[in-house]
Amino acid sequence: MRKPGSLLSRPGNRHSSSRSIFRRIATSALVLVLAGGFVVMAAGPANLDDAIRQQQARVAERPSDAGSLTDLGNLLVLAGDLTAAEEAYRQAVAIAPDLVSAHYNLALVLMQTDRQKEALKTLEAVLELDPQHAWSHYQMGTLMATQRNRNQAVRHYAEAFRLDRSLTSPKINPH
Repeated sequence: MRKPGSLLSRPGNRHSSSRSIFRRIATSALVLVLAGGFVVMAAGPANLDDAIRQQQARVAERPSDAGSLTDLGNLLVLAGDLTAAEEAYRQAVAIAPDLVSAHYNLALVLMQTDRQKEALKTLEAVLELDPQHAWSHYQMGTLMATQRNRNQAVRHYAEAFRLDRSLTSPKINPH
């Protein structure tokens, strides 16, 4: 595994290089978080559009179920509809402000859509709810690295790796 931030110190356009790294990390994290969605889809409909429609029906039946909204957001991310996924996550957070997964997934969507300041605040909310959330520390490290805040990036990466040693494995974390 490469040392976090090592590519940031290369000569050339550091901003575009760090943004590219940032997007790859955010995308990988989002895919890893949503891997459970593939399992659900394998047990249910083979068609993602059908799975989304079924989940929308569940949400319509239980509009105050934050978990169902989060699951809908996950499916929408898999379908590439980040705008609708963001809305589903925001609704889930409004219903259940203590639901860590909704906050975290919202932060990943915000990162993917280049809204780092909002993502940072959302990840801070996750860490207030669960200071031991290793992936949030990792993503905070990524955000700090893109802001060239090396000390904070290293602090968050170190905390992430301390909390979950598997994050150092390229099988779990390709970055």
